[in-house]
Amino acid sequence: MPTSDSTGHKRIEVLLRQAAQLYRDNRFKDTVEIWKEICEIEPDNPYWLHNLALALLYSERLDECLPLFAHLLQIAPELSRVHNNFAMAALRLGVSFSGVAHFFIQALMLSKDEGEFYRHLMNSVNSIVYGFEDRTEAEAALDRLTECVVQFLEHNSEAEYRKTNQEELTRLINIYRHIARFRSCFGHTEWAAAAEELNTAKHGFSKLGLENFVQGIARIEAIFKLARDISSYVEAIGNGFYEHPGSALATCIDLQEQFKRQSYSHPDKYPVLFRLQTLLFTFLDGTSIALQYLDGRSASHEGIEDKCSVIQMLSADYFRDIGQDLLTALRSMNKACSGIAAAIIRRANPDLINNDRHAAWRRICLLLNGLHLDFRAVDVALARGQLGWVYDPKKESIRVVQGFKAFIERQAWHDHYVNGAPQENIERALLQAYLLPRNYREVPVRGGRSDVLMFEMDGRLVFETKIWRGQANFNSGLSEIAEYIQGEGDDGLLTCAFYIVLDPTVTARAAAYISRDEVSSRLKEGNIEVVVVHIKPPQPSAKA
Repeated sequence: MPTSDSTGHKRIEVLLRQAAQLYRDNRFKDTVEIWKEICEIEPDNPYWLHNLALALLYSERLDECLPLFAHLLQIAPELSRVHNNFAMAALRLGVSFSGVAHFFIQALMLSKDEGEFYRHLMNSVNSIVYGFEDRTEAEAALDRLTECVVQFLEHNSEAEYRKTNQEELTRLINIYRHIARFRSCFGHTEWAAAAEELNTAKHGFSKLGLENFVQGIARIEAIFKLARDISSYVEAIGNGFYEHPGSALATCIDLQEQFKRQSYSHPDKYPVLFRLQTLLFTFLDGTSIALQYLDGRSASHEGIEDKCSVIQMLSADYFRDIGQDLLTALRSMNKACSGIAAAIIRRANPDLINNDRHAAWRRICLLLNGLHLDFRAVDVALARGQLGWVYDPKKESIRVVQGFKAFIERQAWHDHYVNGAPQENIERALLQAYLLPRNYREVPVRGGRSDVLMFEMDGRLVFETKIWRGQANFNSGLSEIAEYIQGEGDDGLLTCAFYIVLDPTVTARAAAYISRDEVSSRLKEGNIEVVVVHIKPPQPSAKA
């Protein structure tokens, strides 16, 4: 709606105050609509357009923010922040650092003052250290940033402070080299070297007075110690260090008590760290329960299937390799406990039962011998968490399906009909065409044939489509997907199951039945994302 200049300026002032408050509350994602309204009032203001693009970036709407940043590079190439944030968005979409290095360098060299330069430098350094998996490439990129520091300060820093500023910034970059080295050592379970590099980085930040950086290192350090000690513990069991389950139990209890005293991450602020610590704690809990029974301290074996289920759930989206390794260890213990429970029923002689316990413990040690916990994926996930690049395959899949729903309802609802009747096979074809590559129709899966099965980098997605033909037919579709989940989900690689319901009714009966257009249906086999797509053609208004 057009507004006068004075009215528009007043409205912008109000909106800017609202955006500022949301920023203070760390609610960056909630500012998108505010910046959209501001850009409608002043569509040619590059600062407003940049803030909209940045809000979209914070909201993980990368496919929307990247074209906007690219447009800003054309109309406002002098703004250093545009180059910096375009590079950040591109990195999060998977572009290699070599592909965006030019934009980071441009952001640094276009900085208007040392404060702006420092902000861009920190973005670049963090992106390099936590975004690279190859330590050699990371250090080469840090070398290039060091050169930029010298070039920028040569032209923008007062002569009397130039040397001091250069030394401090170079020292800061060199501290980050230790973090890059720590990541490499951690991923390869070189525990002593990893601890030394992390400790060096922490002391370096402390000497520079960067206490918030020290706190960030401390969060990683706590999880690192937990991962290191559990890895060493599992290795010690496999190497036969513990002669009987009682001695292994004593160490397990010590680990539990030690980590209870630690201060770990908040689930909302640091979700990746929190998920990993919960996964490792759950492993210790399950191990403790199993060892108590194997050692004869518990009279009955209630099983640790619940612990295994928690680990499988926590490692479904992240930490799959380490999750599978820990499940292998726990399930071997659980199987041994079940064997002892069966032996107790068969035998009355305590000596024979003790022999069974000893034999079961030897089998566990043999199975764990050579089991090497793989922390490379953990390192990558923690690094992405530090940057806020948390990829949630389930959320991304839901976003894609929401886009498909919008596409059908706005543009392609009429394509579903043949002779006035909706066709499920047309929906399947449209869905397959809309989804990303590597998807297949009518695929045999354990439990039946899925309408569409899609493979993505971290797992599989199952899609079932049905036309709304009443409650009984809808519930039958739910049962079908539940069978797919039960058959396909046992390896932890089933990311999500979708039930897409085509509703051709005028009164939107499907949405009325499930209470809204999109709902997560919780079954004992797992969660199913139910999405209703309305395909009833809009009725033309009656002519007067």
